[in-house]
Amino acid sequence: MPPRPPAVCLARITTPAAVQAAGSGRCASGRGRSARAGFRRQAGWRRHAGRSSRTDPGRRTPARLADGKAGCGRPKAGPVRAWAAERAGARRRLSGDDTMFLCPRREFWHFASPMTRARALADAALPDLPVLPGGGVLGHLRAMAAAPHSFPATALQAHDGIVALRLGPRRIAAIGRPDLAREVLVTRADRYPRGRINRNLGAVIGDGLLATEGDLWRARRRRMQPSFRADRLGPVAAATEAAVAATTRRWTDGAPIDAGREAQRIAMRVIGRVLLSIDIADGQGGAFADAVQACLAQLMRRNWSLVRWPLWVPVPVNRAVNATRRTLEEFLGIELDRRLAGAPQPDDLLAALIRGRPEDPPLPRAALLNELKTLFAAGFETTATALTWLLHLLARHPAVAEALREEAAPVLGGRAPLPGDLPRLPLAAAVVEEAMRLYPPVYNMGRDCAAEDALGGYRIPRGTTVLVSIFGIHRNPALWDAPEEFRPGRFLGAGAAARRNLLPYAWGRHQCIGNHFADLELVVALLHIVQRVRLDPLETAPVGLRGRTTLVPDRPIRLRPVPQR
Repeated sequence: MPPRPPAVCLARITTPAAVQAAGSGRCASGRGRSARAGFRRQAGWRRHAGRSSRTDPGRRTPARLADGKAGCGRPKAGPVRAWAAERAGARRRLSGDDTMFLCPRREFWHFASPMTRARALADAALPDLPVLPGGGVLGHLRAMAAAPHSFPATALQAHDGIVALRLGPRRIAAIGRPDLAREVLVTRADRYPRGRINRNLGAVIGDGLLATEGDLWRARRRRMQPSFRADRLGPVAAATEAAVAATTRRWTDGAPIDAGREAQRIAMRVIGRVLLSIDIADGQGGAFADAVQACLAQLMRRNWSLVRWPLWVPVPVNRAVNATRRTLEEFLGIELDRRLAGAPQPDDLLAALIRGRPEDPPLPRAALLNELKTLFAAGFETTATALTWLLHLLARHPAVAEALREEAAPVLGGRAPLPGDLPRLPLAAAVVEEAMRLYPPVYNMGRDCAAEDALGGYRIPRGTTVLVSIFGIHRNPALWDAPEEFRPGRFLGAGAAARRNLLPYAWGRHQCIGNHFADLELVVALLHIVQRVRLDPLETAPVGLRGRTTLVPDRPIRLRPVPQR
């Protein structure tokens, strides 16, 4: 059996000499004794049954404690605290980016129990997260409700990407750095599950994919994932082309259009065709769009409200939520019942959801309806918002629109783009990415800290809501040159590496399941429009932002379509 590499105690290691000492098994504090041997003495470990009970905090092995009683190999928190304090002076205040916890042998921090982690953190005397000053009795609740996209982003730029905000009696930890966002969404995702913000969505979509966590979420995600593979993109491209063509045919008279309404019409037709294989009429689609947006606005108020009434209490927010839920269930339930009764199953997402994988058990009607509501609401609202901003940017930047036409002409020759054409249309993809950077439809993302942890050198108490400011990351001057400007070229050529700081669809296991569908839909719509019309803005005043459930314009964007000759 090969010898184990030496353990390193929980210590402040800030210099190359300290790192070298850690790798040699000597304590970072400079003492010559082995950290592992000292750990055993403090934990009271003894040889048992003629062999050493070698163990570590992440591995259960029979051991004999000092009093002769049998116990598990995981030492209790008390010895860990004494060991950490003796070996490394861990009671010193840790701060700064040069501080890290090391354990080459078994990564103590990742394998220790939540209680051990919490007490080790207390010993290390990590500072509490600094709180943004001001706000009065209600804290920053009013500012957050008024501008949930820009208020945390502005605060984060002034506090090195991490700060605490007060929302009445609650405190949330806001982060606006990509490295911290990856810790929360990817490397430590188990410690930061979805929280109250996603649970609020359950008032409308039930236990759908966006509102669940744990085993239920994992089973549903695996059931639905095959339907969103790259080889399923063909129907999305065809449905998008048909929806955009039907919409742009109405633009031939030169009358002004509302970019938001036209984007909603396109997105509604696409989701109706891809999800249910039906054509949603303009009147019906407009009613659905209004109902969904009114409900999402009320859910946003519910997110920041100090008082959460049960859904059966007839306050305005509950009436809007319940009305939207009934509207969606009545419409989607009709098609679902028809399919469950044995009607022919077209090749769409609903058929794939009902069928599942060969090893999946059948889903009850209620679960199928909840997933339908999730796909319908999420697939419509976010895509419509992104397309609205794309139309606005095309009108404000005619040189970019002309460059798109020049790129598409030799590749497409006037036809609709197919999924296989996308690698030859890099500018179109860059325009979509830059639009999503400037105007991310989902601008904040919330997670709850399940066990006391540390982020950026600060203590994060259990139960803290962690707010990932996507808007703040996307407009951080430390990450982007001229972050307020529309520059698609930043994602071309050598600048393509900047994509590592782009997260419009989130990161990690909860990344949007339909991200490839959305990207393709936006590229197809973009190229169809620029090849056939030129969009002229009717107003030159800057368009402001409003943070609702998605990031929408603060007023209607009025454009004049001019046929392209």
